Amino acid sequence: MSDPGARFYNDLDAETTARCLAEIAPYQAKPTIFTPVTYEAYRDVPSTYLFCEKDAAMPFDLQKAMVTTAGEDLIKSYTCGAGHLPMLGTPQIVFDVIDKPLKTLLRSYFEAYIQEALVLFLRSEERRVGKECMESV
Repeated sequence: MSDPGARFYNDLDAETTARCLAEIAPYQAKPTIFTPVTYEAYRDVPSTYLFCEKDAAMPFDLQKAMVTTAGEDLIKSYTCGAGHLPMLGTPQIVFDVIDKPLKTLLRSYFEAYIQEALVLFLRSEERRVGKECMESV
């Protein structure tokens, strides 16, 4: 691997880069490149991609090509000015990209849950009131 510091940590400060380089492991992605895909989960599961404009390991045009090939209508995308590891260089942006759809998902889940609970409560109240009316007759 030629100069992993420039490839993976080009947008990080010298101290963070040195710490990362001290912990870097040999490249082990060969199986992910050569193993045939048997299921494309992004077709069934809402997916998001964070384009990183300064990524020296995976150039911006290659990132765009991957998302376009997969189907831009299937993948929600955002763009940031980070390098290959945006969670180190721009953690707030990564958090925001994850947080936004999560809040939407949780909101829709809880809205459905609350609506169902309200329906059950109202049915219960209808039965209780109906029973009280019957008992008073």
